[in-house]
Amino acid sequence: MQEWQFIVLLIVLIGAVALGVWLAMRKQQTQRRYAVWNAQADVYMNAALDNLGVKMTIHGRVIDKIWGRRVALFSFESNELPSKAALAPALKVVSEGHAVLSDYWQTDAKVHADVALLVNDETRKYLEDLKRIKHHNG
Repeated sequence: MQEWQFIVLLIVLIGAVALGVWLAMRKQQTQRRYAVWNAQADVYMNAALDNLGVKMTIHGRVIDKIWGRRVALFSFESNELPSKAALAPALKVVSEGHAVLSDYWQTDAKVHADVALLVNDETRKYLEDLKRIKHHNG
């Protein structure tokens, strides 16, 4: 192997390692961001439930596979969630408009509520798209 080939190979290897480290750090940063957002969504949802007289603590889970990255969307489910008509305004009040009830539905045994935190443009655009879809579908 000639000297210049060795240098090129070394540069490629260093670049690959640097890219791997950068991607790992970026993934870790994203996980930390979602953990903070999830904790905030939990605070808002539990405060709204408390204000509505529902005595329980609930924890949401990140919905991270949604219309691109960085959408701050969290899913909550329980047997005892209040109605959408009661929960949506309570959530808006306790979050001072920083969170909205983006979806609400019931399955056989559980009530599901999705909470979006208005922390970035990606989440706002997701909500706009969701509103257009709901308007289009009636």
